[in-house]
Amino acid sequence: MKLGVFSDPHGRRDNVASALELLRERAAEVFVCCGDVGSESVLEALAGEEVYLVFGNVDEEDRSRLTDYARNLRINLPVPGELFILGGRRVAVWHGHEKEKVESRLVGEQACDYLFCGHTHQRRDERLGGVRIINPGALQRAREKTVALVDLATDDAEFLSLSE
Repeated sequence: MKLGVFSDPHGRRDNVASALELLRERAAEVFVCCGDVGSESVLEALAGEEVYLVFGNVDEEDRSRLTDYARNLRINLPVPGELFILGGRRVAVWHGHEKEKVESRLVGEQACDYLFCGHTHQRRDERLGGVRIINPGALQRAREKTVALVDLATDDAEFLSLSE
């Protein structure tokens, strides 16, 4: 199973649409959004896709409204930092702004295979013990807008620029 992972669109539906198109071209089957959605229009761009999404600090003010809208669009909303299974792998997703609460616990417990996060707007691919932490970069407020393509079967990960 190939995952398309992206973060921090900050309300830019056009960037999300470009990211989805690029990731689909590379055979992504499922999508993970690591937060800072920023608008209902971003959620609309995700409608009809199998997507797992968490909200970030930018979404705090509108979280209730965005949550209701995402649920109406049948977008999966895992609890940040809680495990779920994709492609036989233990996966967790969170935005990244509460590092002590989530990353420290999951890495310390070696609780998951993959931990996807955003927030910093900088790419990251690091293994801490058996946990692979991947930050795809950002779709907004970044010099280079990037996403990650992760093949859960082979454990390959690749960063892609929206300019590709």
